[in-house]
Amino acid sequence: MKYRAVEDILPREQDEIKDILNQYSLAISNAIDFGTHIMDWDIKKQAIGDDNIVPPLFLRNILDISDSISILVKNSSIDQSKILLRSLLENIFCLEYLIEKNTKNRALSFLVWSAHQDLNLYKKFDKKSTEGKQFRSKFKKDRLVNDLSEIGKIDYKPYQQNSEELLNLTNYIDVEKEYQATCKKI
Repeated sequence: MKYRAVEDILPREQDEIKDILNQYSLAISNAIDFGTHIMDWDIKKQAIGDDNIVPPLFLRNILDISDSISILVKNSSIDQSKILLRSLLENIFCLEYLIEKNTKNRALSFLVWSAHQDLNLYKKFDKKSTEGKQFRSKFKKDRLVNDLSEIGKIDYKPYQQNSEELLNLTNYIDVEKEYQATCKKI
């Protein structure tokens, strides 16, 4: 037996506002289209250096999230788009901060922070580490996720080595020192 949605709970008919939603969706899509040109211009300039990787990453996230919001708006899923709007704003603020000044240092700082986040995750994958033991003990009591045997099958060592090597590159040494000093203060 097929059930129809209760319209008061989940309204799917949008005849009265369909044109308005399509216009909003189209406006968002037009902004996204322009954003793809900005990204294309940035790629074509072929800037050298790891610091030039970070701004396009944030721009790409902004375009992807905006595209998702456009689709949701077009289909009258306004409340769900609000969740994405928070992520969109965070990415916009991060990109603005990144390109405001001292872009190279800020971009390298982001990559150093990201490498440390990855290393912390890899420690949790290691059954023998303190972090790994604590991670597993938390989930042993969980009724939904108590089997972490699949995590043990992940070969994370090459990724861990890559993150460690990145932190030892000449470009990153000063930023890494600053990161460590900041961690000690906190």
